[in-house]
Amino acid sequence: MNKRLLEIMARKAELRKELDDASQERLAAIQEETTALIAEEAEIRSRMDLAGKLGNPEPKPAEGNAHSPDPAEERAQKLVDTGRMVISSTEARSVLLSTGSLAKPTEVGGINEPQNILSSIVDMVTVEDLNGVGSYKEAYMTAWQTAGAGTDGTAPDPNDPGFRTVAINPFQVDTMTYVSKNLRKQTPLAYEEKVRKGAMIALKKKVVNYIIKGNGSTQPFGIYNAVNTEEVPEGLTQELLLTSSTLDATTLRKIVFAYGGDENIGGGARLFLNKDDLIAFGDIRGTNEKKAVYEIIPDGANPNTGIIKDGGLSVPYVICSDVAKLSGISKGVSKTKTMIYGDPGAYKLGLFGDYEVAVSEDYKFGEGLLTVKGEVMVGGNVVVDKGFVVVTLAAQ
Repeated sequence: MNKRLLEIMARKAELRKELDDASQERLAAIQEETTALIAEEAEIRSRMDLAGKLGNPEPKPAEGNAHSPDPAEERAQKLVDTGRMVISSTEARSVLLSTGSLAKPTEVGGINEPQNILSSIVDMVTVEDLNGVGSYKEAYMTAWQTAGAGTDGTAPDPNDPGFRTVAINPFQVDTMTYVSKNLRKQTPLAYEEKVRKGAMIALKKKVVNYIIKGNGSTQPFGIYNAVNTEEVPEGLTQELLLTSSTLDATTLRKIVFAYGGDENIGGGARLFLNKDDLIAFGDIRGTNEKKAVYEIIPDGANPNTGIIKDGGLSVPYVICSDVAKLSGISKGVSKTKTMIYGDPGAYKLGLFGDYEVAVSEDYKFGEGLLTVKGEVMVGGNVVVDKGFVVVTLAAQ
């Protein structure tokens, strides 16, 4: 066999081994080199085939492989003897790829993803591994003891700290997609990888929805509806009641100073708000010079987050579409819960197992489809008394 042909085949085998772990940039380079090798291989085989058809009586043997039969000569002789000839799929592909632009593979740069749909709150809350636990309760304190003046010979009145518990129970979250099994063949467009990633994003997106407004009965408790396990359940958040849905120059300070105890304003807190409310904060102008009251500075590394500045007050914010907007809405027959302010660590997300994404070809095998299924068992609740301030618009 031709020495150069052996080198090409060896190089193609090396490139094939690189495919699984290659980056998108490397995949493009591999495809470019492979195309060139296939074209060169086709040309060599064409010359060899032509030499066989011309009946070269003494073809020059390839160096180091003098006794190896020439495949082209064998095929030519078989065609003469039997009237049939077999061309391997590899050679057929090589010939097709070298005959013109119609069969030339299309080079691609990857699959561009849509804009982000996932709020960063899912990565900020406290997460605890509760794998193997049927249900879980966590204790928290509502108050410390108090002291009073003492009198000799008289026992002081007992005064105990306040203790309560919250429940974190498991609920299943699922997502399922059907895709063509041919997607597995589409390299370097890693469709299956994107489908898997999409399943994970879908699971997390639903978990974010639960963190904000889960009802606690068919879903984990969300911040809006968090309660403890008392016989008459008590809420775990603090309400900041507003009578108007119009944001003004004092709104941010009211929210911030409503959080915390009598001796502080709370640390590590963030404002979770709808994008429309962030825009409304940016639109507020002063009464005299008409300058912007609030300065909004998105985080360049993560534009889902940023800082709102009000003079010397800097408030970290997180955009979350599951948080109901306040600006411009009308009062309803009941109160409307909107923006949330607090330390995200005051919410505990319990994982009763890992996030799992599986791909199976069994269910839709006859239809040539892959089933991509993602699932996770989660629970959650606020685990700190008054752990969040919920900005609430008063009813009519």
